Amino acid sequence: MSILWNGFLQGLSGVWTIARVVIPLMIVLEIAQANNILQRINHVISKPFRWIGLGEEGAFPLVVAMVFGLTFGSGVIIAHMREGKVSDQEGRIIGTFMALCHALIEDTIIFMTLGAPFLFLIIPRVAVAFIACMVVYGVQRKKAVGRTVLLMALIMVLGFGMWGQAHAMGVNGDVWYIMSSADRFGTDAQVSYGGSVSILDLGSLQAGLRCQLIGNPNDWGTLWKLYTNQLEKGNWDPADRLFIQNRSTAFVGGELSVWDNLKLLGNVGYGDTAYAGKEAGSAELDYALYRGMSVQLGLVRTISLGFDLFGTVEYAPAMTSIRQSGSVNHASHASWSALDMGARFRLPFITVRGGIRWQGLEESGSIQEYVGFFLGGGIRF
Repeated sequence: MSILWNGFLQGLSGVWTIARVVIPLMIVLEIAQANNILQRINHVISKPFRWIGLGEEGAFPLVVAMVFGLTFGSGVIIAHMREGKVSDQEGRIIGTFMALCHALIEDTIIFMTLGAPFLFLIIPRVAVAFIACMVVYGVQRKKAVGRTVLLMALIMVLGFGMWGQAHAMGVNGDVWYIMSSADRFGTDAQVSYGGSVSILDLGSLQAGLRCQLIGNPNDWGTLWKLYTNQLEKGNWDPADRLFIQNRSTAFVGGELSVWDNLKLLGNVGYGDTAYAGKEAGSAELDYALYRGMSVQLGLVRTISLGFDLFGTVEYAPAMTSIRQSGSVNHASHASWSALDMGARFRLPFITVRGGIRWQGLEESGSIQEYVGFFLGGGIRF
């Protein structure tokens, strides 16, 4: 009987601990909402969340979850959701984000007392939550292709999470010398620059960003105008030739040890493929911006200590047109493919890699293909 009584008292104590935080918090939030304070705060903090498909009302539960956690913020979050201020699609994104990133203040303080670095506690959680929600947002926008890719992503992440190996965070970069090209702009052999940032690199679970740029660095401003919808189609100097292409992807995935010396790599991503080009003699610029899901698979074979052979394939089957010039017969969808094959040398904190690269963008009746050698490296920290 005493055990039941003690359990009852402990339960009341727990309820009182939560209630004395949640009730005053809800009163303060109601007062703030009645005086339009929350609306002004939401207008500011909601801007980063627009990238994952959330409006001002949708960002509010995420901020509560990150600051107060799910235990103390649950009452406010549930009340906000029940008021019908967010759609079903936003609800899925909110649930995904909160599952990966909540109680940033409380958890960070606890683990910092144990000696964990502050940035390693904050940046990976927020970054992975944003990347995962970008994938969910992309799936909801393209249901047919997205559901298949999402299923593949879940299989990859779960499989790699169970059997992968751990590594550190890292930054990589490479230079690609294009020896052969085939496009309607008559692109000459030139140099491409690329790189990736592994925001979270545990081997079994990786998340980050990668980017590949083809073209003259002096023309990179043209891409910025394309992304910000400031690019003009006509009034270009007919004597000039211009071409710039960009491929940027946010990805999540990992690796799986198949045999002792063989690993399977895989990740899914959501990103952009954009280009702007003009042939000599023409005064009109041709440009397009596509966006969609992609899958990358690869194999790594360890030959000896610190030396590997690798091959990766990336495929984005159905990217949707976001913006285009209309000067040629663009399609509403395009596909992207890429292949890397080469060798990698692994030293303490440093990686050097090189090999052959091919990539292509296929539109309606048109294809842009580039082949060449690349050399790069990276650092892990």
